[in-house]
Amino acid sequence: MKGRQKDITLEGRKNGILQIDMAEMYDALDKYWGALGFKITHEQALNVVKEMDTRGSTGDQAAKELADAWAKWSSAARIRKNSLGADIGKLEDWRFPQIWESSKTKTTGLTKTERSKLLSPLTSYSERKALYEKAKSNWVNDLMGHIDRSRYFHEDTGKYFTDTEMLEFLSHAFKSITTHGLNRDPLKGLADRLSAERKIHLKNAESWYGIMTKYGERDLFSLMTSTIQKNAKDTAMLETLGPNPHQGFKAALAAAKQLDGSDKGVYRAQLYFDEINGAHNVPVSERGELFANTMLGIRQWIVSSKLGSLLLSQINDLSTYSAMATYNGLGMGKAIKFAVDSLNFTNEADKKSALRLGIASQTVINDVAQRYGETVKGVKLASRFANATIRLSGAQWWTDGMKRGYQLLIGFHLNDAVQHGLDSQDKHFQAMLKRYGIGVGEWEIIRKATAVEISGDQIITPAAIKMLATDPSIGGDPKRISAIRETAIKVAAMMHDEADIAIISPGARETALLKAGTKPGTVASEFMRNITLFKSFTLAMSTRVLPRIFSVDQMSGFRAGLAAQFTLGMIIAGAFSYQLKDLSKGRNPRNMETSEFWVAAALQSGGLGIFGDFLFADYNRFGGGLASTIGGPVVGTLDDFKKLTIDNAFEAIKGKETNIAAEAVSFLRNNLPVINLSYTKLGLDHLLFFTAQEASNPGYLRRMRKRVEEQNKISHWWRPDEGLPREFPNLESALGEGE
Repeated sequence: MKGRQKDITLEGRKNGILQIDMAEMYDALDKYWGALGFKITHEQALNVVKEMDTRGSTGDQAAKELADAWAKWSSAARIRKNSLGADIGKLEDWRFPQIWESSKTKTTGLTKTERSKLLSPLTSYSERKALYEKAKSNWVNDLMGHIDRSRYFHEDTGKYFTDTEMLEFLSHAFKSITTHGLNRDPLKGLADRLSAERKIHLKNAESWYGIMTKYGERDLFSLMTSTIQKNAKDTAMLETLGPNPHQGFKAALAAAKQLDGSDKGVYRAQLYFDEINGAHNVPVSERGELFANTMLGIRQWIVSSKLGSLLLSQINDLSTYSAMATYNGLGMGKAIKFAVDSLNFTNEADKKSALRLGIASQTVINDVAQRYGETVKGVKLASRFANATIRLSGAQWWTDGMKRGYQLLIGFHLNDAVQHGLDSQDKHFQAMLKRYGIGVGEWEIIRKATAVEISGDQIITPAAIKMLATDPSIGGDPKRISAIRETAIKVAAMMHDEADIAIISPGARETALLKAGTKPGTVASEFMRNITLFKSFTLAMSTRVLPRIFSVDQMSGFRAGLAAQFTLGMIIAGAFSYQLKDLSKGRNPRNMETSEFWVAAALQSGGLGIFGDFLFADYNRFGGGLASTIGGPVVGTLDDFKKLTIDNAFEAIKGKETNIAAEAVSFLRNNLPVINLSYTKLGLDHLLFFTAQEASNPGYLRRMRKRVEEQNKISHWWRPDEGLPREFPNLESALGEGE
C-alpha cells in the first residue's frame, strides 16, 4: 500500500502474465473488434473451432489466424505449467477449453415447473434429489452422443470403456460441474487438478460448439479471455506458492505469524488470497446462485441507467495521474504528452502498436465498471446494456487511454535509462524499479531489449524484452530464457500496477474488503455488493493513492510538495467536473467565489462526491437521494419506486394532490438503460421526457425549475419548461457575474 515492497506481488505477477499473454493474442482478436467491443457471429465462432480441427478447412482467414494464435498460446501455457509441477498432456486436436455453466447443466431437460421446484424452499429433499437425477440423466445421455469414445480406455489393458463405465464417468463430471468442483479432493494441489482438467473429449468441432452453446459460454470471446485470465492466475499461484498454492499460502502465513509474533493482518491476507484464487466467487447453493445472478442483473441494469455521464467524473484522474508521475520520478512534461497522445482519436495505429507490444494490452478485456464496484461484461441483456453504456459514455476510451499513456511513460523512461545510464534517472524512478524486484540482473536484460517507436518516442516494451529469449545467442539455455521471461513479467506488472494506481482502479485487496469474505447468493453477500456499488473508487483512493502520497519515504519537503500538488489538483479537477455536469444539465456554471462551492469541489474530487452533491441538492451524482447514498443505488432505486407507488397512494387516500404521472416519467427517465449519456441526455429530456411530464401535469416543469434554482442558487441556460434554449451558457456566472 505504501510502495515499500521489494519484489513483485502475487497479484502483480498475475497481471504481468496476463498483460504479456493478451499482447500475443491481440492481432488475431483485433479482427473481431468493433465499436462496442468484441463481436463474433455464431458462424464465425464455428469457423474458428473448425479451424482448430483442420487448418484452412473453412476458407475464413481471420478464423485461421485466431486458431493459430490460440494453439500457439495454449501450447506455451501448458508447457509453462508443466514446468511448475503440473502434468498436462498434449492433445493434438485440442480445440478450446470447456467452461460449463452450472445453472444450465443442473436443469438439463427440466420443464419450467420442475426448475421452479428445484429452487423452491418448499420442495422436499427427496423431490429435489429426483429432479437432479432426471437432469443428470438428460445431460449424460446428451453428452454420450458427442463424446469421442476412442479417448476412453484402460491404459493397463487397452480395453475401451464400457457403456456403464462411460455413464459413471459422465455422472461424476456432472457432479463436478454442478457443485463448482466441490466434489474434488481438497487435498490435491493445483498442479494435480490442472493435470486432470481436460477429461471430457468431444468428437469434432460441431459437437464442441453445440455442447458449449447449450451448457457453456455462448460467447467464444468470453470463453477465450476467461481461459487466458484463469491461466495467468493459475501460473502466478504455481510460481509464487508452489504446486499446492493453498498449502504454500498457509505455510507462508504461519511463518509470517511466527516472525512477527502477531496475528495482525492474517484475516486480511486470507481475504486477499481467497479473492485472487476465486474462492469468493463460488455461489453457496443452487438457490443462492439464482439469487446472486438476479442481483447481479439488477446492479448491471443500474450501471446502464446511472453511469451515462461517468466521463465527467473521471476528470479527477488527471490529478492522480500527474501526482503518481511525480511520485515515480517520471516528469510532468512527458506525462502530459503521453496522456494527450493516448487520448487522441486519430492515433489508432500507435494504440494498436502499443497493445500488441504488451503496453496496456489488458485493457482489451478490462472491465472499466469495476473501478466503481461492478462487473458488466457478459452475454446477458443487462450485461450488454451496461457494457454499451460504459463504452458509449466515453469512460472506456478515457480509462484505457490514460492507462496506456502512463505505461508508455514508464517505457519511455526505461529506454532513456538504457541510453543514458540508470544513474541519470530520478531516484524515485529507480525506487519504482526496486519495488518490483528489478535489480542488477534484470537491468542487464532490459538493456539488451530493442526499443520501438510509438507516438514519436522510443519505448521499451514487455514484448521486446520477452523477444530476447528467441535470440540465437541464447542457445536455448533454459535458465537464461527463464530469466528473460521473469524480467518481462516484472516490467509488465510494474507498468500495469502503477497505471492502476495513477488511474485509480481497485485490485484484489479492495474487492476483498468490499465483499468482506462473503460468497454470492447469501443475503449478507448481496447486501454487501449492493451497498458498496459505486464505492470501490473511494476505497481504492484511500488504499492505493493516499498511502503513497502521505507515507512516501523521502524528505519531508518532497512529501509536502507532492501532497500539495495532489490536493490542489484534485480540488481543481473536482471543480471542473462540477461545472461540466451542470452545463450538461442545461444549467449555467455555479459561482466559484463561494466557500460552499470549493468545499463541495474538494469532496467531489476525493471520491466523496456523493457528499459534495448534497451541499447543493437533494440528489447525488447518480440521481438518488440519501437512501441511495447510504444503502447503495439498489436501495435508492427501490426507495424511488416506493415513493412513486406506495407514497403516492397514501397521498391520494388523504385527498392530497399527487404528481404520479410526472413522477412516473421521471422514474423511467432515471432508470432506462443507455439513454442517460452526458451528450444525449439533455436533448432527450427536452424532446421526450420533459414534454411527457408537462403534458401529464401542466406547470410541473416550471415548479421544478424554480425549486432547483432556489435551492441551488443557480440559473438555467436551457430551461426545462422551454422547447429550445433562448441563450448560450453564461460562463461568466462562474465568476459571480451575470446571474
